[in-house]
Amino acid sequence: MRILARLRAHAGLWLLTALLGAAMVLVAAAAGPLSRDNEDRALRHELGRSPTTVRDITISEPLEANPTTADAFRTEVDGLLPAELSEVVGTTWGIQRTQIRAPGGSFPGWSASVTGDGVNTELSASMPLASLHHHTGLMNDVTIVEGRAPATIPVRDPFETVIEVMTTAQVADALGLRVGQTYHLLPGVAARAPFPAEEAGYAIAIELVGIFEPVDPAAPVWEFDPYLLTEGTIYWVFPDGSITPLRRATLATDQAAMEVVESTGLIGTATSLTTLGPSFAPESVVRIRLADERVSAAGLDELRAAVAALATHPDRRASMEVETRLIELIDRYERQAAAARALVAVVVAGLIGVGVGLLVLAARLSLDRRRNEVALLRARGGSAPVLMGRFLAEALVAVLPAIAVGWLLHLLIVRARDPDAPLLVEPVPLAVAAVALLAVPVMLLLDLRRHAGLVANRNELRGYRPRPARITVEVAAVGLAVLGVLLLHRRGLNLVGGTDPYLSAVPVLVAVAAGLVALRLYAPPLRAFGAMAARGRGAVGFLGLARAGRAAPVTALPLLVLVLAVAVGGFAGGVYASVAAARDAAAVQALGADARLAGDGLTDEAVAAVSAVPGVRMVAPANTDGLVRVGGSSVQGVFVVTVDTVAYQEILEQIGASARLPEPVVSARPGGGPLPILADRQIAERADGPTASESLTVEIGFDAYEAVVAGDVDELPSLVPGERWVLVPRQALPTAPPVDELLIGGSDVDAEALRAAVPGASVTVTTLAQRRAELEDTGFNRGLTIVFVTGAVGAAVGGVLAVALALVVQVAARSHSISLLRTMGLSMRQARGLLLIELTPVTTLAVVAGAATGIALPVLLAPALGLTEFTGGAPIEIGLDPRTVGLLAGLLGVFVIGGALIEAAVNRRLGLGRVLRVE
Repeated sequence: MRILARLRAHAGLWLLTALLGAAMVLVAAAAGPLSRDNEDRALRHELGRSPTTVRDITISEPLEANPTTADAFRTEVDGLLPAELSEVVGTTWGIQRTQIRAPGGSFPGWSASVTGDGVNTELSASMPLASLHHHTGLMNDVTIVEGRAPATIPVRDPFETVIEVMTTAQVADALGLRVGQTYHLLPGVAARAPFPAEEAGYAIAIELVGIFEPVDPAAPVWEFDPYLLTEGTIYWVFPDGSITPLRRATLATDQAAMEVVESTGLIGTATSLTTLGPSFAPESVVRIRLADERVSAAGLDELRAAVAALATHPDRRASMEVETRLIELIDRYERQAAAARALVAVVVAGLIGVGVGLLVLAARLSLDRRRNEVALLRARGGSAPVLMGRFLAEALVAVLPAIAVGWLLHLLIVRARDPDAPLLVEPVPLAVAAVALLAVPVMLLLDLRRHAGLVANRNELRGYRPRPARITVEVAAVGLAVLGVLLLHRRGLNLVGGTDPYLSAVPVLVAVAAGLVALRLYAPPLRAFGAMAARGRGAVGFLGLARAGRAAPVTALPLLVLVLAVAVGGFAGGVYASVAAARDAAAVQALGADARLAGDGLTDEAVAAVSAVPGVRMVAPANTDGLVRVGGSSVQGVFVVTVDTVAYQEILEQIGASARLPEPVVSARPGGGPLPILADRQIAERADGPTASESLTVEIGFDAYEAVVAGDVDELPSLVPGERWVLVPRQALPTAPPVDELLIGGSDVDAEALRAAVPGASVTVTTLAQRRAELEDTGFNRGLTIVFVTGAVGAAVGGVLAVALALVVQVAARSHSISLLRTMGLSMRQARGLLLIELTPVTTLAVVAGAATGIALPVLLAPALGLTEFTGGAPIEIGLDPRTVGLLAGLLGVFVIGGALIEAAVNRRLGLGRVLRVE
């Protein structure tokens, strides 16, 4: 009962301590589980958005090495899967298909020319290419809209067998195929029309028996070969070096048809471009897709080991190839997860540091209010352990239930997101709970040792001479901060598999060190300003500055908490703003325009229609086709991009790109000598010399142009991402090539409006906003946004509480001094000014030091945090978010002014006699 009576007498202070303890336990306990849950969600999101070539495991084998069915091969592969991999497999597909493997590259899926009456040869006067494709269970994903499903009936002579196929209406129209008609496949060649199939001797008859529609065009079954649904174009390199576009498509068939292909004997692999020979090169494929919901971040090490074990399985035949980029996906994800984990650790450590500082302030305020009680108990023989036990008992009754509430709230939040999350008791929440419980008793013990014999509530009148122990602690704190920064740069904080507690606390140590240095530099200038103010006529400035200088020891802890709060908020806001700016720059560098519209054979009418779309301010026609020759030798792997450089220069200015086109490329016109182009440094070095204009040529279509390198493309946005490319001024060509892409300037342009402007054409539109959204779409973005917002809001609340507690801690001493001055004629207006002058320096110093630390922290820590994992690899220019610092400074300023006015009003209502009464 005595404990409850004491709690009622000091309910406000214990309530504040309890709320701080509950909030700290909630943050510390929820950070880990929510971070792990966010990692799992991000992993599944990363799997879901990755293409089939990255996320799936493909096992293939030439049909000649293992004549079997697709189902039998799938069963065999299932037996090779390690148990850790089998547990997370969602779907497996058995596939058999025909293909070409030509020297210098592979064109999977394109195995033969289609010949016959009505076949479409409009594109380059060549027969279209097609491949045969059998997919287990494919009929469950299609709807037959005309005809029927394939049901090939083999005969003794495979060349007399008619293979039945089906396709979509779009593919049939593009290739010129009709249901019920028979055509021929010429394997292993790219045939030019006319090519009589009957003279080949190795043609395979096919009949289109059905037209189907996909049940879901976006279903995973179509990702392995999207040309089952639509036709495309492949640029075929003939032996003479000419490049010819050919139509391509995939025809679905049945298992019996693949057995016929095998029995023809035309299953060898091509060995030469000049002697391709008749070859279907069929293969069996098993495609394995993991179930997203079964994959977790905690099991990635086992999954990586299982994928590696599959590639080296002792029962795997040498002819079986395992292809997957799943390990690359896992490695990329783990780098992002480690960077996200590091950011969360830094922000949480900062918030906990602010909370600990507030707890110490609250404990000191509690002891100041009960100093007479403690003195009376000491006078009656109460020892330090007895007093600590007394206050600890009160803490157990008042704070322990609040800690339990914070823990339960963390469970509710975690369970709401993941009902199966394990109940883990981690050391950080336990340590935070211990700090909350022991804050008041430990501060009491320190106070008893430090203030024995001093006059109550007059601590600010002592001379400020730091003791050796305090100097040692301050030097140690600064040393730990410097050492931590050095270790962060050597080891990094984004450690895969966890974070280092010391390195995670480095931002807190840096902020504390900055506050300690600021405190050392705080008092002398303030006293100097006070001496200058003493020469003036008024007493308010002198008295306020003098009191502020003498109060330096008392304001040390509030100043450190304020610096830490502003630094944490500045760090969170600065990193968030810097990452967002880097994503914008990366999107600009990757796209090169506000929007890009790509499609084959865009007409002048299409260009005019796009230019008329609302929001479009500039359109630059472009083409990606051509060949670069240096000294007569063609440069392989280089794309030639012709673009209207006059219009493109304006687009670069509109999107804010850092690079600009050189003047010779912009002003180039036909007949002006060698064609000025932009190329990479490798091409420029090869073409360098006195005969550069003679040795460098660009072939576009059937025309060749002498060229000279007028600059490089290294700083320009890449118009062919991930590839080598050269830029040619389109307006300088006597004969402009066909337009296959439009670079569009206009920040408010709508992608759907651009598509609608080119009706009837197969076009793709990519906007700058879409590309930036792709960079944001890491899976971690939402969780990190919550962390940054929580850090900024928590820092603002912590800063306001620190100012409030600093005001309350010294309110009795200030009231006493102001009352004495009022007896000597100090007016209330002067009293308010005196309070503002006394409180403003420490607040201003804290905001300035905290803002400087907030700027320095991202600069110091950015190399160790791995922030480029969230920007697509783009470099980050760290800066301070002015909105965050402005918000913090504004809140603190308003609170200081408001506190001073309220305190002056309260002092006025109390009356001089009550304040000056000797107790």
